[in-house]
Amino acid sequence: MSGVVIILAGIILLALSGLAGSLFAARPAAGQRVTTLVLAAGSALGLYGMAVAYGEPSLHTLRLPWPLPWGEFAIAADPASILFLGPVFVVPALGSFYGWEYWKAAEHPRTTWRLCTAYGLLAGAMGLVVIARDGVLFLLAWELMALSAYFAATVEESDPEVRQAGWVYLIATHMGTLCLFALFALWNHAT
Repeated sequence: MSGVVIILAGIILLALSGLAGSLFAARPAAGQRVTTLVLAAGSALGLYGMAVAYGEPSLHTLRLPWPLPWGEFAIAADPASILFLGPVFVVPALGSFYGWEYWKAAEHPRTTWRLCTAYGLLAGAMGLVVIARDGVLFLLAWELMALSAYFAATVEESDPEVRQAGWVYLIATHMGTLCLFALFALWNHAT
């Protein structure tokens, strides 16, 4: 199995980790632990995929059909991608373990599932941004990353300062997304 396929499987586990934990909504502490374990498994699988991809003699691009009328689902893991994937697979897993004490599910039973879901989606989207080889896929992953980061950062929505910071972040990230759209349009015109 090629390294990029293993990396994609790890990214899928990262993204689904919060959903796995949300199955335990009635028991938030158990859900938080399941989320962390699934996220850690996705990180381990992704790190293994990085090692496999690094050892491959040539770059493998995975292309899959999708229903969108433009772009394609194309991913690859070159040496630069592998360099950036390292922190994507290590930091969210460590942060999830840290969250057991920082955001105790027993103290936040109403919002733990939302934080776990957004955190897992954020980690998965970051990985997909790094390996995307199509502009449309990149922008979709970027938007998922931006929105999930917003929901993770604003989990304490009752605090007015958190809500304000969330809006500032959302506006700033969408301004950056508009700049990416403009950049891709210029590149398209130039080529």
